Amino acid sequence: MGGVADEEWGGFCATQLRRLIRAGFLPMVSLILGLPGETPADVEATLHWIESFKGERITIFPVLYAPVDGSTMTAKALSPLHWRLISMAYAFNFRWIPRMYWDNQTAVGVPAWKRMLFQAMGHGQVMQWRAFFALHARRARG
Repeated sequence: MGGVADEEWGGFCATQLRRLIRAGFLPMVSLILGLPGETPADVEATLHWIESFKGERITIFPVLYAPVDGSTMTAKALSPLHWRLISMAYAFNFRWIPRMYWDNQTAVGVPAWKRMLFQAMGHGQVMQWRAFFALHARRARG
């Protein structure tokens, strides 16, 4: 893809993302899960790829593959590895998205009390999402 060998694609993307991070950007990555032919080894490699960004300023959004025929991938079809990947990705998001909102709201003049209220509500949502991921990870294990 784009003149980069398939086996080098993850490293190429990581390099470009780190360039953006060094330049002061907050990259937002989308990962498609459940593509036809995806193997547990692919999911494991993606987990390692995500782990390589530990401590970096980045957000990662896993999305589920949606075939053209309109069929959908359900939560039941996701493996424990998928749920681990989703949880790990959202750990980045839970760290950086609230900071991004705070900065953006400050820049446009939202009063401090309102920003703090939004932050408190956001922390409540983070707890809900973490419980949701834990529940589905347990269900996936059986």
